[in-house]
Amino acid sequence: MWYLSVEQRDGGQKQIVLSGQEVTIGRDDDNDVVIDSTSVSRLHAKLFWNQHDDSWTFTDMGSRNGSSIDGEVVPPSGSRVLRTGQRVKVGRVALRIEFAPNIDEPDDPDDTTEIGQSPISTLAPQTVSISKGRRRERNARRFLGSAIAITAAYAVANTYVIRSSSGRPWMNPVMYVAGLLMLVAGLGLVLWCGFSMRTVGLTLRRWRVAIKESLIISAALVLIAALSKVLLLQTGAIRDDTFLHNARTHLSLVGLAIYIVSAFIQEFVARGIMVSGIEEVYEGKYDTLVAVVLSSLLFGVIHLFISLTFFLVTFLAGIVFASIFVRHRSLIGVTIVHFVGGLSVMTLFEPWILR
Repeated sequence: MWYLSVEQRDGGQKQIVLSGQEVTIGRDDDNDVVIDSTSVSRLHAKLFWNQHDDSWTFTDMGSRNGSSIDGEVVPPSGSRVLRTGQRVKVGRVALRIEFAPNIDEPDDPDDTTEIGQSPISTLAPQTVSISKGRRRERNARRFLGSAIAITAAYAVANTYVIRSSSGRPWMNPVMYVAGLLMLVAGLGLVLWCGFSMRTVGLTLRRWRVAIKESLIISAALVLIAALSKVLLLQTGAIRDDTFLHNARTHLSLVGLAIYIVSAFIQEFVARGIMVSGIEEVYEGKYDTLVAVVLSSLLFGVIHLFISLTFFLVTFLAGIVFASIFVRHRSLIGVTIVHFVGGLSVMTLFEPWILR
């Protein structure tokens, strides 16, 4: 006979009899094993019984926050055959499960629950209680709504800048004051709604990998942008007497310092807050894809005040940036790509993106 031996808050263990050919694990009440935590997907994983070799297979059902077995990540929709004594982590909040075959019947029947009779909540020390889970869901909606309001306010401020400025709007200090206010408001929002800084990408997790990959992507973007301009010039699609525009301003120490701060603020709001907020509110098979697309649309909208061309450029760039963010869950790499890519576009195509 097989059991799930689950660690409890008090240090004890809860034994759950595994019966049938399939066991579902997730946040919805109709799962066999119910975990009331927003870090666990509605249908997070399944266990399948293998009759030919008397073993269980763990399958991640495309969960948002992933699963791991003994520290090894199980890819979305991936499967692993479980061995006795292995521990499975489900979601950001760990659900520690130990599998053991042929355990003797417990002395106290109340210590054992058969799968299928009633769902099990608060299985592990890290599992969120029902009231806390509901509160987090409310906070997630509040978080996303407030984030959209902050973004809208920033767009209004930028519209004022473009209406009152002549020439290059990103040289107007009002834009950067608005950006700093947006950063402060965003940090306050994270604290107010009870989210961790790590949730919005303020972490050094895997920073070496993030920097390495971001430098490779940045180099590729610079090369693509430069070759694109050469091609456009050669074909006569554009006419330009200057290959680089306002390089002295954009590439000065002051210009670089201002833009790296601006890139970080935009990534914090558009990726850290918006992507994470949409994922928290929208639960579904394609929640990350929806978050990437919607956050990129909003990123394009806050640049629409410059031009329609710039909206299209920033929307497509947003898809790239958001994809990098969801890969690393860190703002380090995506800020570097934004910084380098943005400078390349501005110095090469400034007259056209303002049209």
